[in-house]
Amino acid sequence: RPSRSTYNVLLAALEQGGQWVEAERVFQDLQSCMLHQDSSAALWGERSCADAAGGESTTNSSLTTHAIMMSVYRKSGNWQQALGLFGEMRRRGEEFNTLLCNTLLSACSAAGQWQAALEVHDAMGQEGVPPDVVTYNTVLRACKLGGQWERAEQLLLEMRRESAVAGDVQVKPNGSTYHTLICMAVQVRPALWEDKALNLFEELREEGGKAIATTYWAAITACIHLDTEDSCARAEELWEEMLEQNMQPTLYMCNAFMGMCARGGRWERAEALFQWMQAMGVEGDATTYGALMRACERGGQWRRSLSRFRDMREAGVKPDLMAYTAAISACGRGGKGSTAERVFLDMLDADVAVDAAACNALMSALARSGKTEEALEMLDTMSELGVRPDVVTFNTAIRACANEGRIETAKKLLALMSKEDITPNTVTYNAVIRTCIKSGERHVAL
Repeated sequence: RPSRSTYNVLLAALEQGGQWVEAERVFQDLQSCMLHQDSSAALWGERSCADAAGGESTTNSSLTTHAIMMSVYRKSGNWQQALGLFGEMRRRGEEFNTLLCNTLLSACSAAGQWQAALEVHDAMGQEGVPPDVVTYNTVLRACKLGGQWERAEQLLLEMRRESAVAGDVQVKPNGSTYHTLICMAVQVRPALWEDKALNLFEELREEGGKAIATTYWAAITACIHLDTEDSCARAEELWEEMLEQNMQPTLYMCNAFMGMCARGGRWERAEALFQWMQAMGVEGDATTYGALMRACERGGQWRRSLSRFRDMREAGVKPDLMAYTAAISACGRGGKGSTAERVFLDMLDADVAVDAAACNALMSALARSGKTEEALEMLDTMSELGVRPDVVTFNTAIRACANEGRIETAKKLLALMSKEDITPNTVTYNAVIRTCIKSGERHVAL
């Protein structure tokens, strides 16, 4: 009969060639052959002639067989079979090493079975199998899948302790370690954005590790979500570093960064990014143009915003809700209420689903243009379109009343807010007070 060594060579060839079904058939044949031989050479406890001579041949060992099959199961996505093989090995007291366990961990993690991966890691500790950095990184990815931040932190502390105290360089955190943890910190919950994600990024740099594009992006995302002046400035610095290292961001990254610029009215930064995209051949989509327009509008560049709206159409990009809303808001900034109305009607003709923000933008544009009556009629328009007004809607309408001192209308709007179960805020009451003063009814304001 063929020796185990022969079987192992064949299994290795099948594994490398992607012939996983055939590899499983050969493995079962090997198992059947071994069971018919003397129990001292059984599949689950074979000791070869080489073993009797003082050592076991690498290609002739049961460990090699199991390691190859573990790789077969990993590549074929059969994590259950891999886990079953591991369990049988433990039950029979078989030998296994770090490499085999890492392959099993990878199989579980790739299949999204993070709980199974954590159990395998625990079993390694029970069996005295020493982990290496690959082990830790694979388990960290499993923790990321399961949102197990506390467990991930424990693993990082363990890696630091082993590499520092025991001097084991095999478990020292590397770029992959930090990448997983930074991305995980951003995904898990906002409380970790600054305290964990950004601190880990700085630690990666201090350790001389190399960040990849997605690592940079995770740190930038944390800055964007924090949405403070300092964090946005930090995001810009990281963005520039990423570009300087020739890491080309994806369209999604560009749009998200453009969105940050839009929220802060950083129109110059948004324009610079847009021009970079054009130079690099990255074609913007509706989200790109919408964010760029909003950045220009909020930065006081309403003409530039409308110019980009025209560019968008000339480029053959169909405007979406955000782009239309930004264009309407830009019209409002420029006091062009009639143009805002045309853009709004164009949006309806394009069958773009309208929301409260778009209606509010038009109402504000009309009010700024002195078209108070048309602005107030937007409440009826919203009702016809099935759009529920919000507190911004009523605040905008009441401010429109303040321009002409229409106190009675303002009072009705305040009552309607109560009927619609919309809670007035400081802006609401300030607008009502202004209306009272404008109409000469100071006593009502008091």
